[in-house]
Amino acid sequence: MTTDDPSEPPATESAGPPHARRGKSQWFFRIDPPPEERERFLEQLGIYLAAMYPGCPPEWRLELVERARKGGHYGRLGEIAGVLATSSARHRATDYERLLRINGGREGLTREEARQVVNAEVADTVAEWRLGAPEADEGYIAVRRQFRKVWRKGRKKPRPVVTARENAAIAEYLKAWLERREPVED
Repeated sequence: MTTDDPSEPPATESAGPPHARRGKSQWFFRIDPPPEERERFLEQLGIYLAAMYPGCPPEWRLELVERARKGGHYGRLGEIAGVLATSSARHRATDYERLLRINGGREGLTREEARQVVNAEVADTVAEWRLGAPEADEGYIAVRRQFRKVWRKGRKKPRPVVTARENAAIAEYLKAWLERREPVED
């Protein structure tokens, strides 16, 4: 039974917390920060991608930031960047799309089957992109360690203030790291 009353929610909406995004993962929370905070996050994401995925083609990194802008992505830099990079590698650097369309799309592989087929190739591509990243840099590790205890206390709920502080600290460190890094000559 459907009603045309706009005050009633559609019957297809499911109950649940309004801040949690539906899907397979629980780490991503729907947080709608103010526009200036979202722009700051997108700038920080660009810095993070440049430092932590130096092997990713620069135009792809720009597209990842744009995808985050359009998709409303917001959260911890490492998690958002990881999801975006993995998805980009899967769709653009593997046969994933072709596997979904085998036999005209009607009898192609399911998404899960196609993911299993390309999983190793995606992991290898992302690992290549990360070569030269400052993961083992003592300063970077120290910045990450500052927030570890805070995150352990509240794992199951969104922590937008902590997220913003952590993102700012990481982006500030990585920006300085990128500036002092010597260019690689061929």
